[in-house]
Amino acid sequence: MLTIANNHTIQYRIFPSDRGVKLSFWEPAHSNEYRPQPYTFMVNYQLKSVEEARDVLQQYLTLSGAGLLKTVTLPVHGKIKVLPHATWSASQSAQIEAVPIGA
Repeated sequence: MLTIANNHTIQYRIFPSDRGVKLSFWEPAHSNEYRPQPYTFMVNYQLKSVEEARDVLQQYLTLSGAGLLKTVTLPVHGKIKVLPHATWSASQSAQIEAVPIGA
């Protein structure tokens, strides 16, 4: 069986803004001459509440294969350790872990 090093994370932050809350999530990556920003992608949403932000984040994580986190209340700032492919099996999904930043 092929094993995959599990260094892949999705980081996120939910924070207050003048119009409600802002949700940002991104996939970290090393900066270099071809990638000036320290991430592969970053998404920003302006939403009405923390609950709505958590729902949007959960939808993204479910589409990315981290559906087992549906029963976890995510902190407002953290990182999700996942396998780097959205098409993994259920046995691999059991390795998903939510970790608050600073923990």
